[in-house]
Amino acid sequence: MPAQAAGARAGKRKAAEPFPWQHGWQPYPRRIPRTGASRLMIAVWLGLLAAGAVTAALGVGSIIRYRSDYRTIDQSSASMSPTYWPGAEVTIRQVGGSAVRDGQVILFSVRDWGAPGIGGTYLKRVIAQGGDHLVIHSDGTVELNGSPLHEPYLRPGPLAPGAPIDITVPEGRLFVMGDNRNNSNDSRYRTQNGDSDGTIARSTVEGVAVDPASAPVRHPGWVMTGFWLVIAGGAGGAINASRAKLRAARLTAAGVLPPPDED
Repeated sequence: MPAQAAGARAGKRKAAEPFPWQHGWQPYPRRIPRTGASRLMIAVWLGLLAAGAVTAALGVGSIIRYRSDYRTIDQSSASMSPTYWPGAEVTIRQVGGSAVRDGQVILFSVRDWGAPGIGGTYLKRVIAQGGDHLVIHSDGTVELNGSPLHEPYLRPGPLAPGAPIDITVPEGRLFVMGDNRNNSNDSRYRTQNGDSDGTIARSTVEGVAVDPASAPVRHPGWVMTGFWLVIAGGAGGAINASRAKLRAARLTAAGVLPPPDED
């Protein structure tokens, strides 16, 4: 009996009336219907944002990777011509003196020579290392450990005569010269100080010159491209949101959507 009475009361309960702004009963307000074009534009703006963020991140990553192992300098003098002419951009792989090999062009601090240099560094070629017996004749020809040194990198033309040098390079030191022997302030002239053998310490080496093609590629342009893609995506998204608000206002005025302050 109690169950039958409850059922009878339930049967007499008045059904909930829909709100005036609803077209047919539903348990929650209808969302703003989106058109295909609206969905497409949202996808476009989100795509631009994502593409911009990825592009900028890749650009920054390439720059960080390059700067962690490499640097670029401008050769200021003719002392290394014809290998590097004045104004040439030189790619330097940043390594210590222990990695230096015969014949490599190195960037080193000139603190051992007490000379200011350009930015405190010089660019020269390694001719001899610790333990090597080096002889430079008065006509400029070079012998290394008893054999003539083959130097295809020298600037063409006769070598200027100079004081002969006969030295055994101390361990941990390097004897360096420029490729333009007639116009290079290098180890040859530092031996004339009397208190120096003209060599430099391996610890002064800051890096070796390498082919630019062997260095990681930098993409600074990607950073700006990514930045503008993010700006475009954000601006487009803001415009899309503004248009959605205007459309919601029109639907509210037409009675399709409830006023913002209604539950």
